Amino acid sequence: MTEPLHIDDPDAKKPDDWDEREFIANPNSTKPDDWDQPETIIDKDAVKPADWDDDMDGEWEPPVISNPDYKGEWGPEQIPNPDYKGRWIPPKIQNPKHVPVPELYRYKGLGAIGFELWQVKSGTIFDNILITDDPEYAKEFIDKQLEALRPIEKVESDKLDQELYRDIAGRLGGGGPPKGEEPEESTKDDDANEVESEETPENIKEEL
Repeated sequence: MTEPLHIDDPDAKKPDDWDEREFIANPNSTKPDDWDQPETIIDKDAVKPADWDDDMDGEWEPPVISNPDYKGEWGPEQIPNPDYKGRWIPPKIQNPKHVPVPELYRYKGLGAIGFELWQVKSGTIFDNILITDDPEYAKEFIDKQLEALRPIEKVESDKLDQELYRDIAGRLGGGGPPKGEEPEESTKDDDANEVESEETPENIKEEL
């Protein structure tokens, strides 16, 4: 990569009166009289246990609990700073190390293209990749490619549909073939089995 066209001025200094504070303390803000409260207080509802023995357990003291009126350390209210000027950014100057490269965008011998995609299903195929800055040429290229590929892709798509149907039909246990697909002819053994299984008057008479 080349050096950038512009860089920060190394000699630039932030003005002494440049204020980067977006908010400041309100000079008119005062701490409320009831603000200072202890963080913990004695539990007034605590009762000395009946089995407490001062001689054995020592003098009983009620437990300490958090003070619901405790507000923490007081700080003055923050207000927008009227003198706020934003974050100071040094001015830019021409980079003396910059060397113009008019055809920096051109890569000779480009052999591969990468796609960074997020997908929930694998198997996507990319083909017929065109890199150009000419919309008319791109349209002409697409029209020619689609015209040549459409009948081929139609045949392949039909094959996949038939395979998918046969797979589903096999899982569900049968079903007629899709349109354009004839059922297979039964074998002679199947026909013979069907004849033998038929009930005829002679068969019934022999069984009786």
